[in-house]
Amino acid sequence: MSTPPVAPASPLREEALGWFVRRGNPHFNAEDEAMFQAWLQADPAHREAFGQWQRQAAQIDAIPAQWRQQLQRNLALDMALDAASARGAGRIGADLAPTATTRSGRRRALAIGGYASLAVASGWLGWRQWQDQARYSQCFETRRGEQSEMVLPDGTVLQLDTQTQVEVVYTRQRRHLRLIDGQLMLAVQKDAERPFQVLSGPVQVTVVGTRFAVRHTPRQVGATGVDVSVSQGRVRVETVGGDPSAMPPTSRLVILGPGDQVHGDARGLLEAVRQVSPEQVGAWQQYHLRFVDSRLDRVLAELSRYRDLPLVIQDPAVAALQVTGVFDPRDLATFQRMLALSLPVRLADLGDGRREVRMRR
Repeated sequence: MSTPPVAPASPLREEALGWFVRRGNPHFNAEDEAMFQAWLQADPAHREAFGQWQRQAAQIDAIPAQWRQQLQRNLALDMALDAASARGAGRIGADLAPTATTRSGRRRALAIGGYASLAVASGWLGWRQWQDQARYSQCFETRRGEQSEMVLPDGTVLQLDTQTQVEVVYTRQRRHLRLIDGQLMLAVQKDAERPFQVLSGPVQVTVVGTRFAVRHTPRQVGATGVDVSVSQGRVRVETVGGDPSAMPPTSRLVILGPGDQVHGDARGLLEAVRQVSPEQVGAWQQYHLRFVDSRLDRVLAELSRYRDLPLVIQDPAVAALQVTGVFDPRDLATFQRMLALSLPVRLADLGDGRREVRMRR
C-alpha cells in the first residue's frame, strides 16, 4: 500500500526538513546518522516526507544553469527584502550575513524547494513573471519646506527636495523609482545585474551606480519638463512613449557624464546637453537656488515651493524681468532687498500681508 503524500504545511514535513538540513551539515556524525535512520524507519510517513525533500533538491539539477545561479542570488535577496519591507526602508547588508542556525537553513531549503518547483513546473513564462514580482515597494513624500533623506534596501541613498513625491519598487531583476513631482538626488549603489531606473514623466534614466539629480515639476508653470544632471558616473537618458518617428534620434537618447545636464520637454524631446559644475548638482540640498536669466514670475514660483511667499505680480512686464543670482528660499528679507537693488521694481504693500512687485516709475 502506498503512503499518502505529506501535506506541505504539516509538522511532519517541518520535522523532515530539519533532518534534511542537519544531514547537510559537515558536523553531522555517525551518532546523528544512527538517530536519523531510527527516525526514518519508525514510520513510512517519515520516509515519504524526507523523500519529498530529496526529490525537490534533485529538481535543482533540472533547472538551466543561468536560472539556478539566479535562484541562488535571489534567495538571499528575497530574505533581505522581506525584512526591509517590514521595516519600511533600510540597509540590507546585515540581513545578507550568512548564519549557521538550523532556522536559517530550514528557510533556505524551503525557499529552494519552492523555487525549484516553480521553475520546473511553470517554464520560462512563469519564471519571468516570478522575476518581475515586486520584492520591495515604498512611497515617499515631502511637504513644503521639508527635505528628507532615506537609505533604500540596497544601500542607495535617496534625497528628496521640498514638495516631492516618489514611488520605489524593487523586483528581482530591476530597481525602479517613479518621480511623480519635485526633485531628488540619488547616490545609486552599484549592481550591474540590477540596473536602477528612474521614470519621470516621458523621460527614463537608467544607471548601474552613480550620483545624479532629476527634476520634474509638472504642476509648476514654466517648469513642466524634466531635468537630469550628473555629479558622478554615467547615466542613460531616453524618451519613453510618444511617436519615435516624430523625433530625431539624437533627441530621444543621450549618455551623460559628470558635469552634464539635459532638459526634456513635456513630450520627452531632449535638448542639447549642456555643462554644469558637478559641485552645483543638487545645490538645493544646501538651500542654494541658482537662477540664470530666469523670468521673475518663475523665480517666485520656485521660491514658493519652499515657503508661503507674500509677493505677487500683476504686471506682465514685471513678470518677464530677468533674474540672475543664488538665493536661499528661507531668507525672504534678503531676496526682497536684492530685487529692489537689481531690478527697476519696488514693493507695494497691499494691506493684507502681501506685497506687489511693481515697476518703478
